[in-house]
Amino acid sequence: MSENRMSSWQAPPQAASEDKKLGWLNESTEEGGIWLKNQRGYGDFRKGMEILAGKGDTFQQVDYRSKLRTNRLKRNIREVVGALSNIRPIWGYSSENAAFAPYANMFNKVSRAIYLENYFDRSLKEALQYAAATCTGWMRPVYRRGMGGRGSGSIQMLTYGAPCVLPNQMPSSNDWQEAYVVHLMDEMPIYMAHAMFPDYQDRLEPTKSQYWYSSEIHGAARGNM
Repeated sequence: MSENRMSSWQAPPQAASEDKKLGWLNESTEEGGIWLKNQRGYGDFRKGMEILAGKGDTFQQVDYRSKLRTNRLKRNIREVVGALSNIRPIWGYSSENAAFAPYANMFNKVSRAIYLENYFDRSLKEALQYAAATCTGWMRPVYRRGMGGRGSGSIQMLTYGAPCVLPNQMPSSNDWQEAYVVHLMDEMPIYMAHAMFPDYQDRLEPTKSQYWYSSEIHGAARGNM
């Protein structure tokens, strides 16, 4: 087996050419998409969104019955998601050493302030909604500044559905934390990408959506807008 063949599974080193890095990223993303399509719940993503939107064959009735649709499944999901996302900052830092009491008090105030200012419970609710429709929901903490990177910064919780998180080289335990690499399909408009990567504006080009805004899913998601 050649050396290139043996090292193809590894991420290219920093000294590698840009084409080789982009080529490896594209191949790794495709492998993650193939892994996702082989999962049992992949075929139910669109159907789940249609059910939550009150559409689909699931709600078809026979001719002699009423056409009224209550969509109790959507109501049940709302109740479950609302109960799970109703968290409260009841955690606290403490220490048996009295000398560390001021620091523990500072940690408690900071954690409570971050929770109340950024509405993390709403982000948790979005992740649970993604999990209800796509079998899995994800949250990602990031630090970002407003006004094109010049404003005040804050910690934000970004949420993703299953189609936006693609693992590569997943172990048999299916532990995502042990995967070799995980790709985040974070789609954004071209103006936002230019603002986030000013040094590479000449290399950024708008492309077709990988999933969320593609034709196969856009029709099902439109009812939830």
